[in-house]
Amino acid sequence: MNAGTVLVTGALGGMGEATTRRLAARHPHLLLTDRDEDRLLAARRQVRELGARCDVVVGDLADAGSVDRIGELVGTHGGLRALIHTAAVSPSMTDWKTLLTVDLLGTIRLLDSVYPHTGPGSVAVCFASLAAHMGRPVPAPVAAELAGPLDETIVDRIAAAVDTEPSTGMAYIWAKSAVVTLCERLAGAWGRRGARIVSLSPGLIDTPMGRLELAENEQKKTQLEVTPLRGDVAGRHPDLPGRTDDIAAAVDFLCSADASFLNGTDLRVDGGFIGVWRHELGRDPGVRPTVG
Repeated sequence: MNAGTVLVTGALGGMGEATTRRLAARHPHLLLTDRDEDRLLAARRQVRELGARCDVVVGDLADAGSVDRIGELVGTHGGLRALIHTAAVSPSMTDWKTLLTVDLLGTIRLLDSVYPHTGPGSVAVCFASLAAHMGRPVPAPVAAELAGPLDETIVDRIAAAVDTEPSTGMAYIWAKSAVVTLCERLAGAWGRRGARIVSLSPGLIDTPMGRLELAENEQKKTQLEVTPLRGDVAGRHPDLPGRTDDIAAAVDFLCSADASFLNGTDLRVDGGFIGVWRHELGRDPGVRPTVG
């Protein structure tokens, strides 16, 4: 299996940090990226204490130059063993166009940047969202753009296609739906290199970003009510029942040889939310509620 570097974006976030800790015990070299240099340096010390080599790079996925530098470093460190792409902004953090630039265009740029450094055993795990699975309608002009090239022009094309500015929540749905689609589209190109690319859709996970969205976004309270695995199960938090360690374990599996035939697919780690949403509540188009 490829012995190159493990790249973790958003390494200072709750899910990125938990994943970094878990993978540091299994891989010899990690490259961490986020926007806070002092905290990155502290994270590097922690990883080195766990016995792995670690380098850091301050980067902003909204900046194409930052993404290019990250890709160059992956090449310098022996190619890509795994990309764990957690970096993103949520609807309560920014405006809709910046959200699309970071969450969608940043993902496109990052995958383009690391692709030349992939080979047999390489894997990319791109974080999506349950928003991509909830059957929310996408306006036809936007859907047409998302069905076209997912490239540097995508944000400008979407901006030109909409008559009125969308909410950040709607832009988030578009971005994360496109991330799932992007991983499907790239499965062939990556697979022919002996590499794999998948997406992962977290449910309600107890992180600082998750707590912000729970406070600011009423829909998160609805998601909590629908999630069947709740805080009274296995000591989980009553408001955000998913744990960062749940996500880290899923990522660890997706990067392992046990997942060697998973490519171009999405893994939901949601405590059963989508199952209830679709089949008990009948909220997904074309899906009828379960009877009995």
